[in-house]
Amino acid sequence: MFDKPKMYYRVKAWFISLKEQSTVGMCIYSCIDFLIKLCLITYGTMVVLASFILAGVILVIPLLMILGLIFR
Repeated sequence: MFDKPKMYYRVKAWFISLKEQSTVGMCIYSCIDFLIKLCLITYGTMVVLASFILAGVILVIPLLMILGLIFR
């Protein structure tokens, strides 16, 4: 339906031209860039924390089961 690579490059060219043409365009471009990076950092951190917690749970449950069998 949509030609995604063409659309991407048209939007990218528009952003670059906007950035080069005005200070306001540069500000808009910088704000959007900052928000995208902030979202990536936030979601990346959440994924890493979730994987650590999940790994801890996966490792602790068998350990508790083993300890429960030993100390019965």
